[in-house]
Amino acid sequence: MKISDYAVKNYQFTLVIFLMIIALGATTILNMPRSEDPELHAPQYPIVAVYPGTSPKDMEELVVEPLEKKISGLEGIKRIKTNISDGVAVLFVEYIY
Repeated sequence: MKISDYAVKNYQFTLVIFLMIIALGATTILNMPRSEDPELHAPQYPIVAVYPGTSPKDMEELVVEPLEKKISGLEGIKRIKTNISDGVAVLFVEYIY
């Protein structure tokens, strides 16, 4: 006998199994640990700037230097580390922790 035939002939059994699966899912969701605002332990955050078609020198003059000046004016900045390549600059801002 196939499983589908058995499920159709014994629909009460199928219904009970289905309800048990739904109850198990609801219980699992209600007991699952969750956090709306998880605590971040990393005091370093990356900032990615993309300017397609620019050389690293142009990227430094046009994008990175103004960004570094603005970011260094913020409170609690420990250091700023920058990696520049063709059309992409990544600034790692490290905060005092």
